[in-house]
Amino acid sequence: MFKMRTAVGAVLAAAAIATVFTASPASAAPIPGCAPSGVCIDIDWRDGNFYQVTGYHDVALNPEIYGHIHLTGPGGLDVNSNDKVRPIITGSGVGPGRACAELWKALGGGRYDLVNTACVDI
Repeated sequence: MFKMRTAVGAVLAAAAIATVFTASPASAAPIPGCAPSGVCIDIDWRDGNFYQVTGYHDVALNPEIYGHIHLTGPGGLDVNSNDKVRPIITGSGVGPGRACAELWKALGGGRYDLVNTACVDI
């Protein structure tokens, strides 16, 4: 009887350990258009050569940051959001290429630190 309990206990313990090490939270999966730091860019729409994108900070991926988003892309896309917590901005351009959103953390005194960049192909 003791050997059977030990064997059953060992199997249950092994299963529990396997579950702990193989299970991963949904938030660990990469989000398309997002960098691990939480800066994201989505293509809102495309119509021929015209496009619109939105850059934003996803706080589920990274704690809230006070700063702004800088969008760049083909056809002269170059816009900045205002400094705030959870910045977001939409911009449009013309032509194929790569559009990017940069997340800039405000340090005070007009200084900023680039947190990360996320890009999409248009």
